[in-house]
Amino acid sequence: MALLVSGTGLPATSTAATHDTPHLPKTVNAPGTWSDDEASTGRLAAIGVAMRTRPSGLNGKRESPELFGVSATDGRSRWVELPGVGRDVLGLSTWMALSPDGRWLAWARVETTNADSIDETTELLGWAVMSTMNRKVRNLDAPAGGRIRGTLADLVFSGDSRHLLASYESADAPRTKGHEFVAWDVTDGTPTVLEKPGHYWLPNPGSAPDALVWARGRTVYRQDPVSGKRASYALSGNVVTASWSPNDTSFAYISQPADLGGGQWVLHAGRSVEEARHHRVPLDVDPEELLGWRDDRHVVVGHFRRNVQVVDVVTGTVVTIDMAGRGKIFNAPLLATDLWQRPLGSVAKPSGTSDPRGPLRWAGGAIAVLLGGFLLLRLRRAPRSRSTIMTP
Repeated sequence: MALLVSGTGLPATSTAATHDTPHLPKTVNAPGTWSDDEASTGRLAAIGVAMRTRPSGLNGKRESPELFGVSATDGRSRWVELPGVGRDVLGLSTWMALSPDGRWLAWARVETTNADSIDETTELLGWAVMSTMNRKVRNLDAPAGGRIRGTLADLVFSGDSRHLLASYESADAPRTKGHEFVAWDVTDGTPTVLEKPGHYWLPNPGSAPDALVWARGRTVYRQDPVSGKRASYALSGNVVTASWSPNDTSFAYISQPADLGGGQWVLHAGRSVEEARHHRVPLDVDPEELLGWRDDRHVVVGHFRRNVQVVDVVTGTVVTIDMAGRGKIFNAPLLATDLWQRPLGSVAKPSGTSDPRGPLRWAGGAIAVLLGGFLLLRLRRAPRSRSTIMTP
């Protein structure tokens, strides 16, 4: 069995991060629910959705789910405003993405409707990517144009942060085998079709330092984005996701039973694809995500919670990191996965955790008391009028 260690222990190569070095925070905090802090330019370490509260009148308040980002330099959480993004999209983390380097945000552009939520039947206008460095937005469209609809597949960036990958269907496509898998260059919007319609299941995206990666069934595909050259690797079990380490010297993947009978998912890892194929790493939690690499020997495994496991692909030793911080956060935050290769950094204390009208109410009450006391004093000091008795 692997050793499970609870706490913030990390591989020996990790030391304290400096304030200005881009890093992941030790914990992910939401902004204070009453905070007015808005994110400026700069790399983001994480994004999430939390409840934001605004004053309404003297005593009322309005609450709504809002997107927030954690700065990769100062560790402070601030609200992030995305053009054209409604609260219905915010509720679906699969319709949003943060690039591994923290320099890009992406989201689905949704047709405005009066619906309470969106699903795979919702019509899309396309997608958008925004640079966190200058806030400029580029709209991305389907290669063939026309009206399209979503598939609820994950919206993800490639491992090198240069491409955005998405699956979609044309509005007139059949409900079965009608989806298309495309990668867009985030700098110029050029699309590359990775898979045309015809597959029954959606592809499962993965990552590599310099390639486009996805899995289908037992096979992992790796394609060079420039030459288009594609390699394939046959593995054991149906592949949920696969990832090559930063220097291409290690490989990890998560598999599920081939019969899709609901069996336990398994982490495979090793110094090569062949070694990983035969090396099952036992864990005390179900592996469901590959969230990046600390280095070429340690892969980060997630399970859609706010703690993660750092797994040594050679020994199978596991260290658990609990990243849960302050605030009511919906779902697990999305992390800039490249930053796992750097030491975890300090966390800024959230501001705006209390109603800003508190001091105003206190001051108003104090003024009212003082004013009442002043008026009472004036009445007591006012001269009394003398009564005059009239006699005939």
